[in-house]
Amino acid sequence: MVEFGASHGISTIYLAAALHDLGAGSLITTELLPNKAAWASQNVAEAGLDDFVEVRRGDALETLQKLPAEVDLLVLDGRNDQYVPVLDLVKDALVPQAVVLADLGKNDPDLQDYQRYVRGAPDFVSMTLPLDAGIEFTVKQR
Repeated sequence: MVEFGASHGISTIYLAAALHDLGAGSLITTELLPNKAAWASQNVAEAGLDDFVEVRRGDALETLQKLPAEVDLLVLDGRNDQYVPVLDLVKDALVPQAVVLADLGKNDPDLQDYQRYVRGAPDFVSMTLPLDAGIEFTVKQR
């Protein structure tokens, strides 16, 4: 799993808990702000899940340059204007049927650009889920 935008690590903990329950897997999360990255690391450790999580500090377009060969899930929950560049960076590592979840609010100025991108790409099928302000749910087809 890869997560863009760890913030304080709340969603990171949920993702890592799922890996713990499965008994396998790993999560790479990235956070630009050093203080948030430190909080995320601390919170993940306090949850007892740090064996499943690698917190990378810095710009995701740099920290996500090297990834495992296969990524099953990408969570986009950072700066919304970076969703397309981060997806572009990670998409070759996404396995067929990998899921991309993007947290974009209904009035977000980047929503339409992101939706146009994933809905227009031949390798993706995408739709908005009516959760909270909306989650774009995308599956890589090939």
